[in-house]
Amino acid sequence: MTKMRVICTVALIGFLGGWPLACSTSTDAPAVYPGGAGGAGVEAGNDGAAALGGSSGSHEAGQSGEGGEGGQSAASGSGGSGGGSGSAGSATAGTGGAGGGPACDKHWSREVCPNVDTTPGASVDVSVKGGALLLTETLTPFMCGSVTLPAYSLKVYQPGLSGDFKVVFNFDSFAPAAYGAGVHAYVGAMDSDNDLAEATLMLNGASYDLKVSITHNAAAQEDVKSTSNTAGTLTFQRTSGLLTVTASAGGDSKNLSGLFSDANLRVGFALQGPFNAPSPVASSSVRLLEFQVTGGGGTVVNDTFDCDSVH
Repeated sequence: MTKMRVICTVALIGFLGGWPLACSTSTDAPAVYPGGAGGAGVEAGNDGAAALGGSSGSHEAGQSGEGGEGGQSAASGSGGSGGGSGSAGSATAGTGGAGGGPACDKHWSREVCPNVDTTPGASVDVSVKGGALLLTETLTPFMCGSVTLPAYSLKVYQPGLSGDFKVVFNFDSFAPAAYGAGVHAYVGAMDSDNDLAEATLMLNGASYDLKVSITHNAAAQEDVKSTSNTAGTLTFQRTSGLLTVTASAGGDSKNLSGLFSDANLRVGFALQGPFNAPSPVASSSVRLLEFQVTGGGGTVVNDTFDCDSVH
């Protein structure tokens, strides 16, 4: 009697996919059965010898074990008892990882100074960690040409703030690499760089400076106060074309008021590299804990950085 072998290939389609079988046949080979059917192919035992049981399906990724080969047929003699059926491979399809929770809206756009890519060793990073937005820079230029002002190496911003409003940036853990590194919050006109206001904490020698500035129609004014604190609040409030900028850290505070554009604004947060590259190499970083907006219109929204909301 001609013996047949059935050759089946298990194709894995993704970790979560099914297990389709592609089979072909050839002659002059003992029949082989898929796992779970061992001994089923015995026509008659060879002199009563039992067919071998199928091996347990313990293969990786749940591949079925092969069934036992059928006993060779015999013209006479009592058939041997069939081999115990091989245990089918019982691996279940893998389940997907836990759901990532609700989708996070991308409120913030990021802007990286083009000079970062051409400065040896320079890099920036934006990430959400521990309920805060972490900004980091390494060896970036102090003043860095970019698409929009202010000209800092790394910025995140939301566009389209209109009307009268109050916006508040709460930050902590400002760690400057060297003299001149700073953290900035800002508001600026969407269609012009002639109106730009900033609230800043910057390393200045052995202490820090709280700095506030307002530029309106290209005319600038500013004020500065020293502090020893590295956590604080940067605030902007516009009422009927008058803007008040406040920079606070610990018990220290500085504010400035002046005329400002009544157009739609972009509002952002930035990290500035030090005046000179530090040696040995060191990085500057700051954590933005929360952004709050009250009043106003447009598309600018609050953010507590529970998920990655940066494009």
